[in-house]
Amino acid sequence: MRLLVLAGTVFLSAAIASQAMADSDEVSCLARGHSGSAPDGVRWVRADRDEGGAAYEPLVGDWDAVVDVSRSAPHARGALEALGARTEHWTYVSSCSAYARNDQPGADESAELLPRTTDPVPSRPTDRRRWPPSWRSRTRSGTAR
Repeated sequence: MRLLVLAGTVFLSAAIASQAMADSDEVSCLARGHSGSAPDGVRWVRADRDEGGAAYEPLVGDWDAVVDVSRSAPHARGALEALGARTEHWTYVSSCSAYARNDQPGADESAELLPRTTDPVPSRPTDRRRWPPSWRSRTRSGTAR
């Protein structure tokens, strides 16, 4: 299987890339690399998704699957626009909560959601101190909000 992991250098995305390599898949990761490097054996494409469609230009060919691990709705939308037509299966894993409360153990998908926003979402964690309260990525069930 030809797999692309959008991110791939830390935590969940690195684990996905590592497991796919162990399963003998052909794995590529597209990431800035500020938090780490791609796992051994993975083709690492250094790119900044803040650059929009240009970030995906080095990626050639079709993908059996893409796993997108992101907290940024604009990044998710941009990736789908750039790669969706040449990808068989897409999995989006949000690293941002869509739920209004995080202090309710056992809450399920019927829990109250944060309000939907169309505001642009800064993608760099270092910018968070300047984020207005409305600048949050909203996701649920794999759809960017």
